Amino acid sequence: MIRADLLPILGALLAVACASDVAGRRVPNAVVLGIAVSGALAQLASGGPLRALAGVLAGAALLAVLLAAWAARFLGGGDLKLAAATAVWVGPPGLVAFVLFTGMAGIPVALAARAFHRV
Repeated sequence: MIRADLLPILGALLAVACASDVAGRRVPNAVVLGIAVSGALAQLASGGPLRALAGVLAGAALLAVLLAAWAARFLGGGDLKLAAATAVWVGPPGLVAFVLFTGMAGIPVALAARAFHRV
């Protein structure tokens, strides 16, 4: 488990990503990189180098899986890279729950956004 004192870093970076996405429908690469790198460092500080590697591999695995959804235009590029970067923080033990809960929260938002932008 990630040390609790490190979680505000993730929260702050996700808030910046969210604000940018809402304001301009764009998630800056620098923010995504910051999430991924800080996730690897948080994993390292919480459990050592093997845990950091596992977190990076979790992010890479999710990126590989979600590429198909992005190619089919079910998922935006910002969503893809943000999910993969956040998966580094989550690591393998929490990856399935992360994907399920993110999907449950994201589907209604995506449907509302599509409905709003069609008007």
